[in-house]
Amino acid sequence: MLTSSFRRIQGAAACLAALVGAALPAIASTSYSGMIVGSWNTAVLNGSLIDGATGTATAVFNPTTAVCNLAECPVPLVGDPSSLVTWGDSTVIPNHSVVKFAGASFSGIASGDVFELGRLTYTNGFSVQDSLIFGATLKLQPMDGGVAIADALDIALGIKTTVNSGTPEQNADFLDFGTGTFGTVLPVSFNVYEGDTATAILYGRIIGDPQTMAVFITLDPSSVGHGFIGNGLPAPEPGTAAMVTLGLACLVGLRRKLQAS
Repeated sequence: MLTSSFRRIQGAAACLAALVGAALPAIASTSYSGMIVGSWNTAVLNGSLIDGATGTATAVFNPTTAVCNLAECPVPLVGDPSSLVTWGDSTVIPNHSVVKFAGASFSGIASGDVFELGRLTYTNGFSVQDSLIFGATLKLQPMDGGVAIADALDIALGIKTTVNSGTPEQNADFLDFGTGTFGTVLPVSFNVYEGDTATAILYGRIIGDPQTMAVFITLDPSSVGHGFIGNGLPAPEPGTAAMVTLGLACLVGLRRKLQAS
């Protein structure tokens, strides 16, 4: 079931990529080469725990107890924010949660072309409640030879921790991209099973004056069975929500395209 869901997601993502590419024609005289450099900042110290089975949220405030490697946390944790954000504390192994971003290199990308921005690898550790953080900002900067070649993209990610009261899918913690990052109808999230590690691939484009934009996210094929792309909530069926989200985006884009023609 996971494999078929992943295939459906890939198909919907391909549809979305085709639509956004058609909506913004490439400018032949402009092309970009370089790599995406990622960094982390702005830890969010107040948020909520989510009941995996019911989706009920309970408010949590950790301004004096949160543990992480970002400047906002009162309890410091080792880790270079130029590549990763790490948070949480417990006696269980793995006792920290970590999200690493590995930027992709690109060459000859025309304005408006969709290309890989990089990969997010999320290790879902076990942490006590008062050590949690609830969000962080991922800054993506296209660079060439140490020089910025487009405006950076700041992605404010919600870090959602679940109370393990449901199925493995419902208990999976997740990174919440919301609706603004990809412009989708429903929220989009990257969910990872408890104590597991998974990788997702982030795609985007460079447009305008120029600016960096995110377009969609997919699960790395090697991570099927370890995580899934969800809808910003504890999910009973991995992949279904993401398929619906991207499918709706495709339908909306197709409708606009037909109305414009």
